[in-house]
Amino acid sequence: MEKHRNLAPAAQAALRQSPVAALRNVEVHEVNGRIILSGKVSAYYYKQLAQEAVLQVVDAAVPIENRLKVEKKQPPEGRARAVALQ
Repeated sequence: MEKHRNLAPAAQAALRQSPVAALRNVEVHEVNGRIILSGKVSAYYYKQLAQEAVLQVVDAAVPIENRLKVEKKQPPEGRARAVALQ
């Protein structure tokens, strides 16, 4: 299998099939032979896992630009307040 053609579909499939639900919504684009990962994840660990999943299906020489943003989820305001009052 040649790993230099149609990189984005293979990378997207690897993420969609991940056992880690947080990776299934990562967007994948191919620009000038480079894979670009974008979207949001809730932890730096997931950002790294996404990149590692893509590396499993594309040649190591293919550049991967990891533009995933880490946005930690905040607890609902009422819940955070209730915990603080205890």
